[in-house]
Amino acid sequence: MNSMFGFLDIIILLCGVYMIYGAFSLKNGGDLPQTFWNKDYPIPKCKDRAGFAAFMVPRLIGCGAVIVLDGVLGLIGDRYTDLSFLSFITMGLVIAILVWYVIFTRKAQRLFF
Repeated sequence: MNSMFGFLDIIILLCGVYMIYGAFSLKNGGDLPQTFWNKDYPIPKCKDRAGFAAFMVPRLIGCGAVIVLDGVLGLIGDRYTDLSFLSFITMGLVIAILVWYVIFTRKAQRLFF
C-alpha cells in the first residue's frame, strides 16, 4: 500500500516542479504551458505580456512550492515515519492553494485579456 502512496507523492512532487518550471518559462519570455492556463485565452493575445508575467510568476512559484512541499512530506511520511497528522494539514493547504490559483487566474483573465 505504501508503494502506491509513494508513487502518488512522486507525481504530486513532479506537478509542483512543473508548475515552477512554467513560471520560469513565462518569466523568461516563453509561454505558460497550456496545462496551467485556459485555452480560451491564448497567451499570444495577451494585452500586456510583461504585466501578465509579473502578475503570474510569483503566484505560480508559490503554488508550485506548496505542492512540492506536500509531495516531499508525503514521501518522507511514507518512507521514514508516520506523518498522517501532517498530511491532513498539507492536503488542506494544497486544496486551499488550488482554489486560490483558480481565483487569481480568473483575475488575470479580467486584467490582461
